[in-house]
Amino acid sequence: MRLRGSKKRRQKGALLIDALIGVMILGISAAAFYSTFPVIRRAHLIAKEESQAAQVGARLVEHLQMLTIEDLNFETLHELNLASYVTSTGAYAVSDIPMDDASLYSARNVLNNGRGWFYVHELENESRHIDLTIAWQSSSGKWKQVHTGTIIGGFK
Repeated sequence: MRLRGSKKRRQKGALLIDALIGVMILGISAAAFYSTFPVIRRAHLIAKEESQAAQVGARLVEHLQMLTIEDLNFETLHELNLASYVTSTGAYAVSDIPMDDASLYSARNVLNNGRGWFYVHELENESRHIDLTIAWQSSSGKWKQVHTGTIIGGFK
């Protein structure tokens, strides 16, 4: 009869060891799973910032596409609220240009240290290439940029 009792004790001990191993595996799995949350959060913030920059750029391009090549001068662009000033490099600054009156949706209002500018390059057949850049300082402190553009005039 003694053999029988010690066999039961061994089975109970094995069950306890199995339970401890199972809890340990579950704990390691949970730690690995929860460690991905900061990475996911950072990726979400980066995607959100890039999306906002692309939206600002797309809205500005939509406004610029309605212009003729004769309208691509500072006086007209400033009057239409599509350029704040001309930089020393000849770019038209659009950092503070709201894309609509209701939300004041601009690079500076939407993005951390948001800035925007575009260059107008002459092409043949009385066309102009607009090269637009939206830049901002990301949540990680690095400077990021989104580039877009359009063509106005004969090549349209």
